Amino acid sequence: MMSSDPHKEVISSKYNIRIDRGPVIIGDNLHVEQYFQGHHAPSGLTLNAERKRDRSRLLAKVRDFWIHGVFEQSLHGQTLIALGLRQHSDVLENPWRFVLQVPHQPAQQLQAGTRIIEVYDEALGELLILGEPGSGKTTLLLELTRNLLDRAESDESHWVPLVFNLSSWAIKQQSLDDWLVEEINKHYQVPRLLAQAWIDTDQVLPLLDGLDEVARDARDGCVQAINTSRLRHGLVPLVVCSRSTEYMALSSYVQLRTAVTVLPLTLSQIDTYLSQAGGKLAAVEIALHEDPILQELAETPLMLNILIVTYVGKSAQDLLVEGSLEARRRAIFFAYIKQMLNRRSPALQYPVQRTMQLLTWLAWQMKQHNQSAFYIEGLQSDWLPGNWSRLVYHVSTGLIFCLIVGLVGGLFFGFLVGLFFGLAVGLIAGLIGGLTTAALLFDEGEAREKDVLKYLTQGQIRLELCRDLL
Repeated sequence: MMSSDPHKEVISSKYNIRIDRGPVIIGDNLHVEQYFQGHHAPSGLTLNAERKRDRSRLLAKVRDFWIHGVFEQSLHGQTLIALGLRQHSDVLENPWRFVLQVPHQPAQQLQAGTRIIEVYDEALGELLILGEPGSGKTTLLLELTRNLLDRAESDESHWVPLVFNLSSWAIKQQSLDDWLVEEINKHYQVPRLLAQAWIDTDQVLPLLDGLDEVARDARDGCVQAINTSRLRHGLVPLVVCSRSTEYMALSSYVQLRTAVTVLPLTLSQIDTYLSQAGGKLAAVEIALHEDPILQELAETPLMLNILIVTYVGKSAQDLLVEGSLEARRRAIFFAYIKQMLNRRSPALQYPVQRTMQLLTWLAWQMKQHNQSAFYIEGLQSDWLPGNWSRLVYHVSTGLIFCLIVGLVGGLFFGFLVGLFFGLAVGLIAGLIGGLTTAALLFDEGEAREKDVLKYLTQGQIRLELCRDLL
């Protein structure tokens, strides 16, 4: 039932947002489930015309980048495979475990063709998606994002679904709320104060991808931050994605209502999917039936998609080659990357082998710096490939800053003791200060960057080539 206490009104004058604290819900699960059936944000929220425009623009940004730019592009014109899902509860933290003995519920495979939006609704918006690498977790998350965007665009009281990658959380390891505000400001270009207001008033529906991409020693802390945030925003839907192996190794689990694991593709699913291409993929289908190793590779949507893109229109003999599972996987990836590079730019500035070296270096650096998407502003001095490069960087930046400060200080000092003498003193002081600052910065970063230096030396990769490539 609903309490009859009068609503308490809260106003954010900065963005003209008015919130009426709704009545507290008490009662059994049935009442709570009925209350959440529409999946709406607090009904007391009212938006003026400017805030409605901001919300609409943000929804358009999400659709343009994540749906048109990532989700649809990743399909390469193919239809979406209905992935098999298994539901289980033993991978979730139960807040009632110390109060009530909850009987164990065995894992159960969901009916074939069950869509992720149905699972989300059944879970009341609290969902954990697990799976092996390439199994389709992120694709499912983006399919869900598309469904939620449709709801948010047709109903302004619906939460705004925003996709985040958790890998950057390990950098500051702050509260989830503060991290979300920074990510909304940085990646969605929403003013920080407005982003803070949206988080504080439960307007954002976080879709958190890549828990396994958080640095290993920070993953448990990230889970703790998520669970702590649920204490403040427990009535707001939340979806988390992670690889199964990395998640199961955690010391604690997320506090959500439902967990599903993405199942490998069956040969029947693969055949059905390939037959929809109308004969263009007949060679791939023949090769899969004749080669058990190839069948094993194609059990994940990622590898199946790579096979389709790489070998469409080619003969089965191009796929039927000898080698171990890992060797075959590397050969397929090499052929895929070569074809994608030729598709984007037939006249490459560098040979394919050199380009792959540079991309490997970039991918390795992104992993070391907890980045899942590359932004040019993310390049910092600790990306430089050797002692000499870092020394030049620190000396030049230190000298420029300290010489400017020294010259300005010497100019003022010169009015008292003579302009020439003052500038000379300022230049000397700036030179000494710049060299000292550079030495301190260099020593501080040297130990931390030994592993990076070793890797780059072995690969003989130079930063200037990476800059040219980018």
